[in-house]
Amino acid sequence: MRNVSITITDACVTTFKVSHNGLQGGDASHGGFVEIEIDNVSSTNLKVAVKQVFDTNPDYKECTGVKLKFAGDAERNNLIEGLELILHELKKNQ
Repeated sequence: MRNVSITITDACVTTFKVSHNGLQGGDASHGGFVEIEIDNVSSTNLKVAVKQVFDTNPDYKECTGVKLKFAGDAERNNLIEGLELILHELKKNQ
């Protein structure tokens, strides 16, 4: 399993982390996984909406979707840099 993270500082401070095990040649119960974590370290205006939760698992809830909202120019800049790191990591470690 690989874990990569970056903390980005602008007018706000945001940490982006991706954990994955690469491609494993299978479906959700037998294949690879990707976990993305975003942390508001300081002053990041971040909101989340979870759509229709199906599960009561204490760690992860199965749902139909999630929506993230980053409000502010610094938040937008941090999001772009964080997503670039995540994409780079996933593309190079297939």
